Amino acid sequence: LKERSTITDENCRSTFARNLHELMRARLISQQVLTERTGISQGMLSNYLKEKSTPSLTSVKKIAQALDCGIEELTEW
Repeated sequence: LKERSTITDENCRSTFARNLHELMRARLISQQVLTERTGISQGMLSNYLKEKSTPSLTSVKKIAQALDCGIEELTEW
């Protein structure tokens, strides 16, 4: 039998953190600026970037809008 990849909460957090970091760096946007644009606390953004928390769909939408990108850019594997 072939091994199947499993989507886990840990995989989601890791992918989201990596993509968020890359998009913030590419757009020269700090956590402070992203907090101001989204209303998401800097502590929560830090947790997303450190893979400690999984964002809600609402948070992903706010972040995508603030970074001027699609949700899929933040969540795709």
